[in-house]
Amino acid sequence: MSLVLKPNTTNTMDIRTDDIVIIDDPVYLWRFQHQESQKEYLIELTNLTPDVQRFDRFELTLPTQLDLEGGKYEYWVYESPETGDEDFTNMRILSVGRLDVEETAGTADKTYQTDEGADTVYKPE
Repeated sequence: MSLVLKPNTTNTMDIRTDDIVIIDDPVYLWRFQHQESQKEYLIELTNLTPDVQRFDRFELTLPTQLDLEGGKYEYWVYESPETGDEDFTNMRILSVGRLDVEETAGTADKTYQTDEGADTVYKPE
C-alpha cells in the first residue's frame, strides 16, 4: 500500500491491522525509513477507528508531530503492549508499505542551467 503525506497539514492514513492484532488495545508504533538517507523516525499513533472492521485510521500532522523530510519512505506498523517501548525488533509487524512525503513549498531548486548560464525559474507566490 502506498500513502502520500503533505507537509503543514493533518494527514489521514487508512491501513488494515485488525485482522492480525493479537494484543487487546495495543499501542501502534509507526517506523518510517527514508529510502535515500536511511534515517529512521518512530512515533506512536492512535487508531481512531478501533470499532471499524474494514480499516484502521491514523492521523499524522507534519511537521508538528513528526518532522519528515520530503522524499520516499518505507513504513512499518508494530503492535506493543505498552507506551514508550521503541524496541520494534521484538514487536509483531501489523502493516508494511511505502509512502511519499511531498516537498515543502519553496524548497525545490529554482534555477536551471542553459547554454548561456544559470537562469531563475519564475514561480508565482
